[in-house]
Amino acid sequence: TPANNTFLLFYCGKQLPSPIRHAFFSECLFPPLDFYCDHGDVLYGSFCYFFGSWTASWRDAEDYCFNVWKGHLASFHSIEEVNFLKGDGERSGTVSVNGISLWTGGYSLNAEEKWKWSDGSKMEYIRWSTGEPEDDKPVQRCLSWNLHSHRWKEDNCGSDRGFICKMR
Repeated sequence: TPANNTFLLFYCGKQLPSPIRHAFFSECLFPPLDFYCDHGDVLYGSFCYFFGSWTASWRDAEDYCFNVWKGHLASFHSIEEVNFLKGDGERSGTVSVNGISLWTGGYSLNAEEKWKWSDGSKMEYIRWSTGEPEDDKPVQRCLSWNLHSHRWKEDNCGSDRGFICKMR
């Protein structure tokens, strides 16, 4: 037991980062965690997600995710992932603070180029809003996510939006 009657927290034999004042012990029913999310982050699958509580341009949000969280703006690969994060965005207050559109990692440099995720993963799961993407926009093609409709919109990269970081 460390000083001040605190205990180090272990989960399935792996020490977690924060000392606590009380401990509980239970049988490990799942394989040990090889990772955990920092306080305030959301764990889904093998990724941690961070909802920014302020607005930024797409580039500033991507730079923040990369430099501070060692990740990227979020990429989405299933409706289950989208539904989980939609619920968390509503619970966290991100929706009421930053409106209903959040930056994701989707971008395209021009109308001729395919859409990509900033983390380099393939864009296989697609949820465009009706009439999207608007291929007549010459530049600044970034993907925002509407939390109410679950749909994606081509957006001006310089607009200030809330955002979601995704990291491993």
